[in-house]
Amino acid sequence: SMTSSAFVRGARERGARLLAGAEVTYIRTAGGRVTGVDTTRGSIDAPVVVNAAGAWAGRVAALAGLEIPLTVWRHDTGYLGVPAGVPRPIPVLVGLEDDNQMGGSPDRPTGSSAADFHGRAAERIVRRVPGLIDGTFRTSHSGQDGLTAPDQRPMLGPAGPKGFYLDCGHS
Repeated sequence: SMTSSAFVRGARERGARLLAGAEVTYIRTAGGRVTGVDTTRGSIDAPVVVNAAGAWAGRVAALAGLEIPLTVWRHDTGYLGVPAGVPRPIPVLVGLEDDNQMGGSPDRPTGSSAADFHGRAAERIVRRVPGLIDGTFRTSHSGQDGLTAPDQRPMLGPAGPKGFYLDCGHS
């Protein structure tokens, strides 16, 4: 998204680098302070580590010796094909929060949505925007994120060894 790109660009301008596709496998510490991380794509020395790992934030926190109240939240999302007669702009991304799965592994495949997602979502969409009755689902899939229990509020700030920060549980 444009927001993510802007954050990455701003971080790079301040000396950060993005190592895409790297899983953190170990958080290095010395004297109660973070010194870096080991990843599936190599090691990185760093005095600060921010856990913004979404559905995987619990695993990353455990690498820093923390147990956080985060549950994996699985949800379905669909992209609509809008009929020509519907006034624009309208949202074309839809999602439902009922019947979502709580718990489980964040590593589950996300390439498809639940079998009944299209029917449940279509009924609600048409109720709110009747002109979409001739619309189509272009694609749908599942997504996974981290949800804090019991209050569903994000965890933000320092935790564990000095230099380790939480930025997770936003869903």
